[in-house]
Amino acid sequence: MALTLKINVSQGASKTMRFTQDMSVAQAIGQIKERIGLQGASDHGLYQPPGPLNGTGKWLKENRLLQYYNFANMAELDFKKKTNMVKVKLMDETIKTVLLDTTQPVKDLIRIMAEKFSISNGEEYSLQAESSPGEWLQSNTSLDEQNVPEGTILILKKRFFYSDNLLDKEDPVSLHLLYVQSRDAVLNGEYSVTKNEAIELASLLCQVLHGNYDPNRKIDIKSVLPLAFRKEKAWEKEIANLWKKASGLTETSAKYKYVQTVRFLKTYGISSFEIKMANPDKKSKPIKAILGVTRESIMIMDFETKAVKKQWPLNHLRRWAASAATESFTLDFGDHERNYLTLFTPNPEPISQLISGYIDIILKSRKDAARMTQDDDAQVAQIENVGRVQAFAMPSVTMTTLGHTGVLGSAGVTMESLASGAQALTLASGPSAVERMIDEISSPAYSSAMSTTSVDYQAQFLRSMDELGEVARGLLVLGDAPQGQKTVISRSALDTTVQKIGVELAKMMKAARGASASGGDDDDSLLNGTKALAEALRNMMSIAEMVVENPSIDTEEVKSAMKANARAYQAGVSYIQASIKAPFAPNLTGDLVLESGLQVAQAISGLLDFAQKAYDSADPAKKQELLPDMETLRKYNDILLAETKNLGPALVLEDVRTTVREVICIAVELLQPLSNIPLSHQRRLFVPVSLAPTFFGDLQAPVLPHVLNVIFGSF
Repeated sequence: MALTLKINVSQGASKTMRFTQDMSVAQAIGQIKERIGLQGASDHGLYQPPGPLNGTGKWLKENRLLQYYNFANMAELDFKKKTNMVKVKLMDETIKTVLLDTTQPVKDLIRIMAEKFSISNGEEYSLQAESSPGEWLQSNTSLDEQNVPEGTILILKKRFFYSDNLLDKEDPVSLHLLYVQSRDAVLNGEYSVTKNEAIELASLLCQVLHGNYDPNRKIDIKSVLPLAFRKEKAWEKEIANLWKKASGLTETSAKYKYVQTVRFLKTYGISSFEIKMANPDKKSKPIKAILGVTRESIMIMDFETKAVKKQWPLNHLRRWAASAATESFTLDFGDHERNYLTLFTPNPEPISQLISGYIDIILKSRKDAARMTQDDDAQVAQIENVGRVQAFAMPSVTMTTLGHTGVLGSAGVTMESLASGAQALTLASGPSAVERMIDEISSPAYSSAMSTTSVDYQAQFLRSMDELGEVARGLLVLGDAPQGQKTVISRSALDTTVQKIGVELAKMMKAARGASASGGDDDDSLLNGTKALAEALRNMMSIAEMVVENPSIDTEEVKSAMKANARAYQAGVSYIQASIKAPFAPNLTGDLVLESGLQVAQAISGLLDFAQKAYDSADPAKKQELLPDMETLRKYNDILLAETKNLGPALVLEDVRTTVREVICIAVELLQPLSNIPLSHQRRLFVPVSLAPTFFGDLQAPVLPHVLNVIFGSF
């Protein structure tokens, strides 16, 4: 089917171009280059800017078909360079400029920066925009998709403190950056220290700044002591005595000793979050405190002094939940605490991201991370809503992580000393999370040491699919309202629905990948089916998010889009059922089915092309009359094309044939309002529709006579 898009080729200039739905993004880029005379430029791509129905902007993947993105006619895309010169500020205030492909996720940009800047442990670094200090950029998303303006200075800063024990003086760049960040954390009070620790660190800092001890140099207390101790001028003598002992150390050696000393602080590597806790006296105001998270522990600290009040080893954590709706973060320490620990913060998501990030790094560091096996003694953590939402316990079976920034992450991972969990999705994070799940589904599966068979995995898969169908109804209701009315659902209700969808998708994915690893005959079908369901659900989540963000959005357009994706979801279900219940059609039959269906879709596409020309030249009244039918026909033709491709091999089953037959019927009946169709288009439609009954069942009542009447009578 033809697709007309508005391509913004430069600032203020655009071109309207026609493509076909089955073109890949790479082919579309080639066509654009040819049209504007930009041959040989390999650094350009297509970017979909934010809009009312597509959420945040995103770069199109060149290996995907245009139909994957469900573009409406005249949708706008930007054709622009993928590479840009990016300024990066390091912790020592130096600024470096590097050429980067900004279509790539932030984590890939960090890897390139680490290589160029000679940083040995780049996976432990993250980025912040200088204009938004303290806010970490999402690692699995590109800069454009996070609305980072071109020209923004990015701050490269260590976020995870995991492998610092391996750092030595032979790695001067990484040592220097860690020293600077550690020094700043001590001086600004982020790392709490005792008197003796403060004096020792101050003496080493003097050695770094001034070299060997000089009795004539007065120590600037404000530059070497933490903020809380800067009035202690009497300490100057004690600092001087230790400085004498440090004399002889080179600058690098002094930095190394400073870092090693800081590493033994209780709060080293801590990430701090301001929180409030319920006051035991319910009539009093909540208590302000600091939540700290390190690679080894979670702690509550005094808001003023930063003194540690309570501490838990990280491997005591069984599950946790971030709730934007209630502005709370809940932790469950299992048998180690009698009750849940609920903390209140207006932005709980970064806490969850940090915990998941540590899990990802720990997994990557394990030699067997690519082939994990069951650990019967391991306890599995699950990130979930605590309270109203029912929890579930995932089997202790491993699978690869899916990221840690607003996505389902580290689900079901077993480890020697750390319990892992799957991060709960929200309506806002759901679409991008499911997108990454789709990519993960396509990656190689890992085998398990369990004796679970392909049949067992298949049963697990089907149970989860049934559950998924039930919870997905929470999204589908947005398309069920009567004509002229709309369904109103709260964000919290949609958050709950999306979270449950994430849980069931994770379970389905685990079962499908387990079946693939166990070598069953239908394994790939389960993976492909899960991907189809995930794509439909991702689209529905995006639509729901737009409805919540923009209540005035066109109700009928929302219903139509929801129904289209509901059909795509059902097509995926039918595909899965076909793969399990019966063998697919033989290759020859499947090819004929596919060819017939595609010809129907292409014929209708030809009619649409002609109708578009007639519509463009029609008077306003006629345009108003034809527009709804044309838009509906376009949508159903897209569905027909997609479903025929997806379900063609499974059309030996009656329920699958019914699914495709319904779409053909609707599409063909929508042709009736069109007029003046040329004979060439009539013949193009007649041939495939005549073949259709052979493969799609009984289309003769009422559709085929109607089509013949349309072709040879009405027009």
